[in-house]
Amino acid sequence: MRARPRTASTEALLRRFASETTHPAYAAMLEVGRAQRTIFLARWLRDRDLQRESVSG
Repeated sequence: MRARPRTASTEALLRRFASETTHPAYAAMLEVGRAQRTIFLARWLRDRDLQRESVSG
């Protein structure tokens, strides 16, 4: 009896990898990024000079 190679559809593979939990360090870095964006947005909303600087480039 010969062994057949296991095959899966592309959709099945993508579903599997998309549903896996992420590494805790990666999840923590995502949270840090969200916090940094929130802090910047709060500063930007409060500081007119920062708004002008970011709009003028």
